[in-house]
Amino acid sequence: MPQKHLALHGEILLPERDKPFDPHEFFTTRKGLYVRDGFRNNILPAAKPVEHMPTRKAASFQLAQSANDAEIRAELPDGHVFEDASEFCASLAYLIECQPNGEDGDLLNNGYATICYVRGVNGAVFAADVYRSDFNRWWSVSAIPPDDDLWDARDRVLSRA
Repeated sequence: MPQKHLALHGEILLPERDKPFDPHEFFTTRKGLYVRDGFRNNILPAAKPVEHMPTRKAASFQLAQSANDAEIRAELPDGHVFEDASEFCASLAYLIECQPNGEDGDLLNNGYATICYVRGVNGAVFAADVYRSDFNRWWSVSAIPPDDDLWDARDRVLSRA
């Protein structure tokens, strides 16, 4: 089936994390990172500290045209949801750590969102997004229930691979 909304951008290799990671320590609002209530309330309660995280892969897609969550998810591969909030948080933290000052990398750094679908509180799937605000010079993370609002054609989607 041809992709109407998504174009494959590439694959991301998320390296092994061999030291303990606590998502509750990393995802706190501080210089360079703003954690919105949606992320704090919908993702963090489902995330637990981890001692080790094996190497994992993600796929990156560019939105070819504006789309809502249902349209995006219909074109993502099976298993695109990050089922483990701890794994998702460790992966997102790694990506943010690779671009601490908004350098080019796997996350968009131009004010547009990088979107992921994550299983959070009460087993619900949330649309988590991260974007870089040049005005404030910070990364912002949020999470909302999927809805009919349109994501911009300049946004990107990360899928668990």
